[in-house]
Amino acid sequence: MGKVDLINFIINGTSLNGISLNDSLDKVIDVLGKPIEKIGDKKAGFLQYKKGLRYGYFGNEIDELAILFREWKKYSYPVKNNFNEEINISGKTQIHQFIYFLNSNEIKWKVVHEKNLDALIIEVNSTIYVFFDLYTGYLNKIFVARK
Repeated sequence: MGKVDLINFIINGTSLNGISLNDSLDKVIDVLGKPIEKIGDKKAGFLQYKKGLRYGYFGNEIDELAILFREWKKYSYPVKNNFNEEINISGKTQIHQFIYFLNSNEIKWKVVHEKNLDALIIEVNSTIYVFFDLYTGYLNKIFVARK
């Protein structure tokens, strides 16, 4: 599995490690190899890979691209902002740190109001969703799903 281009995923939301929404399950296996865990059945589920990468599927098509951080806190994704500062995005990234990363890269974002009392949801470029645990303030997941 190659290096994850986190900035491209956050900005564009079109692909994660060479896999895009609507790609086939066969392509995921061809590109990334066998997953470490498969959750679900033939109709719907998730393929879990190392470093928190998760690909949701419905039928034979990918309908979600995600990076999970809660269970995979030991992994971090170093990225640089427009000030050439290196920032590590991980399960220990707090809300204010992630917003600084977005603002310092001039990435558009807004808070999505949900009746969820456990999470803060940020929508990035009208495509990607970023979930934070409100009890800890830590990053939980970054994902895009088919609408």
